[in-house]
Amino acid sequence: MICRDSAAALGLGPHVVAGPSPADYGTWRGLTLSEVPPSELDQWRRDPGFVGHGGESIFALIDRTVEWLRSLPADEDLVVVTHSENIRASVAAATGGVEQYWTGGPRQLRPFEAYAIDLPLTLRT
Repeated sequence: MICRDSAAALGLGPHVVAGPSPADYGTWRGLTLSEVPPSELDQWRRDPGFVGHGGESIFALIDRTVEWLRSLPADEDLVVVTHSENIRASVAAATGGVEQYWTGGPRQLRPFEAYAIDLPLTLRT
């Protein structure tokens, strides 16, 4: 619902298509960061292949998001309203570094700002 509410706030119609879901956090689902064991949280932040929580790795999230982006028509201008994890995954793919997932890349992604990603995966603001 949050994505639909955000789209409505932007004045976009309710054209909903299947898109990437947020990350699968496995046993961490529903927990606050303070409830996640600190050693596991630290390992997850250092190792993009970490799946100790039983969910998906950051690598898997990036791959899944990129696969979805590549399925979009490259010859149309589209506005996509999606989850922050998928936006960060897109930036990581567009900038060529998984570390960009955590930092937001050279542009330091901020909430409620618009970003454009040209296919094949060229980021511009």
